[in-house]
Amino acid sequence: VYKRQVLLAAITAVAFWGILSWAPWRYLVTDDGAEPASVTQFTIDLPEGHELPIRQSNSFTLSPDGKNLVYIAKTDTGRRLYLRRMDQISATALEGTEGAVQPFFSPDGIWIAFGAGGYLKKCNLENGTIMNLCPADNFLGGSWGPDGTIAFVPYSSADIYLIPSTGGDPQKLNLREPETGNLSHYYPCFLPRGDVILTTVRTDVYYDKGKVAAVSLDTGERTFLIDEASRPVFLPPDHIVFVRGDVLYAVEFDPENLKVLGQPFLVFDTMIGQDTPNFAVSENGTLVLASGPDQATKATWKDERIYWREERILVWVDRAGNTEPLPVSPGPYVFPNISPDGKKLAVSVFREKVVENWILDIERGIFSRLTESGSD
Repeated sequence: VYKRQVLLAAITAVAFWGILSWAPWRYLVTDDGAEPASVTQFTIDLPEGHELPIRQSNSFTLSPDGKNLVYIAKTDTGRRLYLRRMDQISATALEGTEGAVQPFFSPDGIWIAFGAGGYLKKCNLENGTIMNLCPADNFLGGSWGPDGTIAFVPYSSADIYLIPSTGGDPQKLNLREPETGNLSHYYPCFLPRGDVILTTVRTDVYYDKGKVAAVSLDTGERTFLIDEASRPVFLPPDHIVFVRGDVLYAVEFDPENLKVLGQPFLVFDTMIGQDTPNFAVSENGTLVLASGPDQATKATWKDERIYWREERILVWVDRAGNTEPLPVSPGPYVFPNISPDGKKLAVSVFREKVVENWILDIERGIFSRLTESGSD
């Protein structure tokens, strides 16, 4: 318990660290002999009393032109979105965004969409108008396409839904293929062409063991692109930025033929964040990262993450102490609880600092997900 308290205290002092004007991966791949553009770096300190919820992914987002940063902050008065214009010193609270999660911009940078109160919502940054678009329980990220379509993921199904940015009835993309072992989809990102999205397909209880795939909105066909990766973001004209573990990578990509070109290269090492570390990138190459813990704290945090991610087996134990494994694969299981009739088992799966609650049908050996609760 003491170790956990120290950990949580250590990672709340967070600053933003930005790279502006020229993305580092473009700098690295310049090979035409031309003088590369300079890289500008600076730190954006959070106002006093603001705490960035880094134990959740996507705590902040950048406008497509890189001029506006919207972030989630927890204060004494609650949690909401704040707008920090890059040409201004202070941030402005966005009223009506209380409880916001997973913010993302519209292509024109005028609106910010987010999940809050069981709904997908949007806020006009020019006049403060708030609109409810549709129900979206435990919102798990979204993306705003060039034609006004929004792709988003509600946690209850972890499938991708589409809805007009004006609101309406969301339509589900039927992408799940249980026979392939695919469990769920997360963090959709539209390609500029508008008919394809990038997404994380999770095939394991860990996000960083998922795969990045391109999904056609017309046919539902998926093209797997990158193994052991998550949080894909397209950087025009021809790169994908993604996370592997707590490291940020980029790789050259052909968006028309949906093909990865060459090998991924390192952009930034040892970021902080939950499951998928916090970063945001704009279309002009602006990169914003969350930084904070020193290396000693980082190592302690990783040690605890490794402990909770250890795989365990579920077994029956009789009164004599004899054990019999249940017919399920090993996993990072914690807190098992048997039903009164002995036919079902409630168990938690500890992913980093987020707990997923599942029900196991013991006879059939099939899991069904109930809820997620964060330590935030």
